This record gives sequence, C-alpha cells and structure tokens, in this order.
Amino acid sequence: MADFWYYVRLPALWEGAWIAVQIAFLAMVGALALGLLLALMRESKHTWLRWPAAFYVWFMRGTPLLLQLVFFYVMFPAIGVPLSSFWTAVIGFALNEAAFSGEIIRGGIRSVGPSQVVAAHSLGMSPVLTLRRIVLPQALRAIVPALGNNTISLLKATSLASVIAVEELTLIAQTFVSQTFQFFPVFGAAAAIYLLITTVLSRTSSSAGTPSTGRSPTATASWPGCSASVAGAGAGRWTASSARTPRSPAAPGWPPPSGRTTPHPTRTPSPRRGRTAGSPRSSPSRASPRPAARRSSRPAASASPTATGRSSAVSTCR
Repeated sequence: MADFWYYVRLPALWEGAWIAVQIAFLAMVGALALGLLLALMRESKHTWLRWPAAFYVWFMRGTPLLLQLVFFYVMFPAIGVPLSSFWTAVIGFALNEAAFSGEIIRGGIRSVGPSQVVAAHSLGMSPVLTLRRIVLPQALRAIVPALGNNTISLLKATSLASVIAVEELTLIAQTFVSQTFQFFPVFGAAAAIYLLITTVLSRTSSSAGTPSTGRSPTATASWPGCSASVAGAGAGRWTASSARTPRSPAAPGWPPPSGRTTPHPTRTPSPRRGRTAGSPRSSPSRASPRPAARRSSRPAASASPTATGRSSAVSTCR
C-alpha cells in the first residue's frame, strides 16, 4: 500500500497524465469542428456532399483506432510532412473522433423541429444565422451529454498513443514496471489517476447537460379593474383575477371613485303590452294594445311603479 501511494504522488506519472489530457483536449476540439462539417454535409440536399461524408464516417468507424494511429505515424513522414509523435496522435484521434461526433451533432440537429427552421426562413434569416441562432442552441441539450461520454472515452483511448512513442501516462507506467517489476502499485496508481480525471470530466458534462430547474419568470399585465399574470413557458399556466366591475374604459367617469359602486342596470320596458320587468303580471288586457315603447340607448335605467300600475323609467346613468 505504501508503494501505491508513492507512485500516486510521483510527478512523472502526473506529467504523463497532463500529456494525455492535452492530447484529448486538442483532438476533441478538432473533432467537433470536423464533426459539425460532416453533419452539415450529411444533411445537405446535394448528393456530391452526402456521399463523401457518409463514406468517411463508414471508414473511420469501421477500422480500429490503433491501426489508424500506426498508419498516420508512417504516412506523414512518407509524404514529406515530418510531425512529432504528439501531433500525430492529436491528428489521428481527431480524425477518428470526428466520425462519431458528426453523427451525434447530426442527431441533435434532427431533434429540432423543421417548423422552426421554416419560421426562421420566413423571418428573413439566412441558413447560417438560422443554424447559429435557432438550431444549434436547441440541439445542444441532446449533444452535450453524448459528447461528454465521447470525451471520457477519448481520454482513456490516449493510452493507445504509447504505441507511437508518445510519453503519456500508460507508457510512463510501463517504463516503471519494466524497471522495478512492481506491477500492481504502478498500474494501480495510473488507474487511480485516470479515474480521478474521468470523474471530473463526468461531473462537468453532467452539470453542463442538465437543464435549469428554476421557476420561470412571470409576466404581469394590469389595467383598471383587472389584472392578469402569465407564467413562463416552463410552467405553462395562466391565472387571471378580475374585479366584478365591468371594464368600460370608454364610459365617462371610469373608473368609479373609491367608495362608490356602479348600480346594476335593471331590465328595460318590455315591448309586449307595455309591461315592464318587475311589475305584476296583469290579466289579459281587453283594451287595445299599446305600441311598443322605444328602447333607450342609455345603458342603465330603473323602473318605479305608479298608482295606475304603469311604470316610468328614470335614468341613473351619470
């Protein structure tokens, strides 16, 4: 156990881990750029763009990563491009990861409804602006968790770079094992370092891909006698509270002063037989029927019975 803690604190192993992190980071940046290009080519309407992208994805996903690294390590000096082992590993990992990232980005783009793209075009947005302002911000929710898993896998796959003489964590651990023959302490310390780095990456990708659970802001609108509030899109609720006083902004003297209430209007005189609402129903009249009373255009009136059983309307509208 003492040997294990000794190798965990050994600076040489942490230097190798730092090189592995650098390779994974640079390769992932290049893979995202190339993967976005591949995703757009696969979604293109032109066959001459879709087929090369589909062939690239098919070839890079169908061949082992170790063979690709060895091929690039031999190919670059053969064509007159001298590259160090570090940059050869970065290019090899980036080209391989671009095939996987391109399919992830393509799936995220397809998760956005086509109606939103049509709406953006109807507003005059160019395809590039629609992709940057409409499609990609919504596709990130589906893309980020999958890319986080690929980043973790890429970091662990950097151990294959030891085949082309990159002094990363695995190659340094193999060197110590060949010198000291302490297999379990050395490789156990290397595994603990890998586990620590991947745990940090896992927590980071989880926090980046989790949507916010806070309450949406509430928009409130009010006018005389009525108020309403609308919750945000996440809540999806509508609540309204209004006073019993009818809304009539065009009426003079609105709203009524405090302490006064607007009287409820009574029914206007009925045009049939001159009877008004509220008056006692009379027996069938033997007299000649009276002409229908003209309806008043005033909004409110109160009826008061007279001695003869008829009524007279008194306006209370102010």
